[in-house]
Amino acid sequence: MRAIISIVKIITMLFLVGALTYFALKNVPFVNEAKWNPLTSNAQQYVDEEGYVVPLEGQKYILEDNEILRNVPSSQARQFFNWIDKHEFMQVNDFTRMGYDNEYLIAQRDTQYIMYKFGSKKVRVYTTEHDLYFDLNREGHQIEMSPLSSFN
Repeated sequence: MRAIISIVKIITMLFLVGALTYFALKNVPFVNEAKWNPLTSNAQQYVDEEGYVVPLEGQKYILEDNEILRNVPSSQARQFFNWIDKHEFMQVNDFTRMGYDNEYLIAQRDTQYIMYKFGSKKVRVYTTEHDLYFDLNREGHQIEMSPLSSFN
């Protein structure tokens, strides 16, 4: 009987030490940021020659904060977009091509392709047009991008 109680105590102690170690590796700032920490994602974000962040290996896009419709409440993003001048909007955001429907806005800015779901706090930024259209088709939307001149 004493052997069983000793084994239960040892197993409990090992579990508590493991939980404490996991908590320390995950939540203590100076330990979490250490290079040797196996729980930290130390993946390097690469930047291309134009200064844009490139998605990590195996990812098609990166998420960025929504800077497209600044200072617009997310619940009113779609309504606001209907009111604004699209030509001016493209110039302000430096878009060369753009397309939209009731749910999504897609655009090209230099070598980046952007997909924004109205009301979202983040935008997806792709490096290839193919990846953008692949995800858009997976969402069930068919949107074609038009050049700046077609929004006059």
